[in-house]
Amino acid sequence: MSQHFDAYTDAHSYLPEQACLTWIRTYDLEQVIHALGADPAEASEETWTDLIDEGSGEDVLAARYGGWTLLLEPFTCHGMSEPVLSAGQEVYSLRWTVNHDVVVSYARAGEIVSVFDPLDLEGAERAWANRVSEDEWRRDWLAAALAQGEELSGLRLDRAWLARPHLAFMPAPVQRRPPLRLDADMRAAVAGDARLAAIVADPAEDILPELIA
Repeated sequence: MSQHFDAYTDAHSYLPEQACLTWIRTYDLEQVIHALGADPAEASEETWTDLIDEGSGEDVLAARYGGWTLLLEPFTCHGMSEPVLSAGQEVYSLRWTVNHDVVVSYARAGEIVSVFDPLDLEGAERAWANRVSEDEWRRDWLAAALAQGEELSGLRLDRAWLARPHLAFMPAPVQRRPPLRLDADMRAAVAGDARLAAIVADPAEDILPELIA
């Protein structure tokens, strides 16, 4: 059981209907910004509210806490992109949409270890997250996911932290691809195969032969 779960049971009230949050274990925040094609010298200071109310929709909020960097994206999702995976020793990402599409992913040393939907835990590989129980994931997926982020990084992502200014920058444009639509059987297969998880996280036009294989 997580010691942090109860602290996040009100997170639905202060986080938006869609967002992407990514915890990256690296001391080098500038490396992460460079990896996403931006210049740290051009970053500005914004709060989470500023980013949503005044941002272009492409901006990312970034902050370093101890040995971790946290990315917050209200409208985009660079969390499991190749540049981010390469920038950190560990990468933990949470993404959700207004349509209740939720994806939790974890990578170590640039390799995806687990990708799962916390609303459908059957077959999900969560051995790396054993401090957050299955019961907590089922009770409140957002509280469980944020508690896992704090278990890893030590960062309490609460209202006070979001109200403080952090660095805001705009990543370089990326070619947008339509998301893959996976049924329950497909999600189960992906959760048990790191190679498939990597393909699904960053689908390319020529992925069909690989998926069939």
